[in-house]
Amino acid sequence: MGFFDLFKSKKEKQTQIIVFTDIPKWIADKKEEIDKNEKKFLITLIERINYLIKELERKYSVLEKVSLDDKKAEEKLKLIVRENSQLYLSFLRKLIINLDSIHEKNLDPNELIKEINNTISDFKQRSDIAFQKSTILIGNEIGSINDSILEFSYDFGKILRENEEFLNEYNSIIIIEETFREIDEFNMIHSNINSGLFKQKERAKLMKYEESIMQNKINEIKQSEEYKKELKYIDEIEELEKERKRELNNLRAMIDFKELSSEFHTDSKKMRIINNFKEDFAQCFEEDKCISLMALLHEAKINIAKLPDKIHEIVKIGEKLNSRIKKVEQESFEANKIKELEFKLRIKKIDIENIENELAREEKKLTRFDENKQELLQSLGQEMGKMNTGLMI
Repeated sequence: MGFFDLFKSKKEKQTQIIVFTDIPKWIADKKEEIDKNEKKFLITLIERINYLIKELERKYSVLEKVSLDDKKAEEKLKLIVRENSQLYLSFLRKLIINLDSIHEKNLDPNELIKEINNTISDFKQRSDIAFQKSTILIGNEIGSINDSILEFSYDFGKILRENEEFLNEYNSIIIIEETFREIDEFNMIHSNINSGLFKQKERAKLMKYEESIMQNKINEIKQSEEYKKELKYIDEIEELEKERKRELNNLRAMIDFKELSSEFHTDSKKMRIINNFKEDFAQCFEEDKCISLMALLHEAKINIAKLPDKIHEIVKIGEKLNSRIKKVEQESFEANKIKELEFKLRIKKIDIENIENELAREEKKLTRFDENKQELLQSLGQEMGKMNTGLMI
C-alpha cells in the first residue's frame, strides 16, 4: 500500500484517509459541502456588486448635473473638461450595465472572479484619460466615483481572501473529479488490453501446440517405411537425371558442329538447326531425338555410325526416368503429405510470429498506460492532500 500524503498545511493536520474505491462518494460529499459554500460566496459577491451599482448610479446622477458655468477657468479648459466628463459618463454607464448583467450570466466562482476583474480593468483602462482630464475642474465629483470603485476593489479582495479555502477546494475538486474520471477510463482500457492479451496468449499457445503436432507428424512420416521407399524412388530419379545429362554431353561431344557449320554455312535454315543444337542440345534432343541433326550429318557425309546406339541409349534412359517420375507422382502419398504439412507449418509460424509481435506492442502499450496512470494517481493524491485528505491505494 502507498500513501499520497502531500501538501499538508503547517496549521492543519490531515484528518481523513480514504481508499481509491471510496473516492466517488468522497467527491459527492465534498461537492455538496462546496456547493453550499459556493452559494454563500456568490451571494456575497453579487450583493457587493449591487451595492456598487447603486453607488455608481447615484454618483452618475451627481456628475451628470455638475455645471461648469460657475467654475473660474478659461472657456477652452471648460470645453475640454465638459467633453471628457461626458466621455467618462459614457464609460461609467457601460460599466454599470456590464456589472448589472453579471448576475444574469450564471457564472461559476472562477468565471465570476474573472468577469469582475475584466470589467473593472476594462473600465479603468478606457476611462483613464477622460478621468485625468475631467479632474482638473470636477475632481471631487469624479474622484468620488473612483473612490467607490477602489473601495469595491478592496472589498472584493477581502471577500476572495476570506473565501480562499473554499476557492482552493472548489478548484481542487474539479481537478480531482476529472483526474479520477481519467484514471477510471485508464482502468477500463487497461482491463480491455489485459483481456485481449490473455486471449492472444491463449491463441498463441494453441497455435504453438498445433505447430508441434505438425512437426511431430512430419517427423513421424519421415521415419515410416512408405516414405523411405518413396525417397528411394526419388534417389533413383536423381541418378537417372544425372546419367541422362552425362550421356547427352557425351553425345554432343561426338558431333562435329564445326564441320557441320562449314558444310552448311550458306543455308540459313540448316544453320538455324545447327545453332539451336549448339545452344541448347538437351532441349533440341527432347524435341526431335536428334532426327533433324542426324539428317544433316548424313547429308554432309559425316561418320555417324556410333550415334544411333547412343541416341537409343539416351532415349531408353529418358523413358525409364519418365516412368519413375510418373510412379512417384502417383504413389508418393507420404512425400505429398510432408509437403502439405510443411506448407501449413510455414503459415503457422508466420501467424505465431505476427501474434507475438502484436503481443509485444500491446505489452508496451500497457506499460505506457501504467506509467500514465501512476502520474495521474500522484496528481490525484496531491490535490486531495490540499484538502487535508490522504489517498490509500
